[in-house]
Amino acid sequence: MDRETAIIVIGNSSSGKATLLAQICSSTRFRNGFTEEVREEMITLDGKRFLLIEVPGLDEFGEKGTQQNTKKLTEALSKSYDYHLYFVMKADNRGPTDAEMVMMS
Repeated sequence: MDRETAIIVIGNSSSGKATLLAQICSSTRFRNGFTEEVREEMITLDGKRFLLIEVPGLDEFGEKGTQQNTKKLTEALSKSYDYHLYFVMKADNRGPTDAEMVMMS
C-alpha cells in the first residue's frame, strides 16, 4: 500500500511559511504570526491527498529555541508519510545565509 504524502514547509521565523500554506489551502489553521507548535492540515489536490505541515522557525534567537524547534521537526518527520520538504526564505536580494544553507543541508 502506498503511503500518503506530507509536505513540510521549513524556514526561519517570519519567513512566510504560514502565509504560503494559508494561500494554498484557504485555511485559518495556518495564520500569520509566531508559530510555536507543529500545524497540520489534510488537503486534496487533483484527487490526491496531501498532509500540509508547518513547523516552527528553525533558526530562533538562542540555542534553546532552535533545539526545541528542531525536535518538533524531527517528531513531524517520524510519522509514516512520504515527505517533500520545502524551504521558505525571505526575498531580500541577499541570497541564503550560512545558517539557512546549514538548515537546508
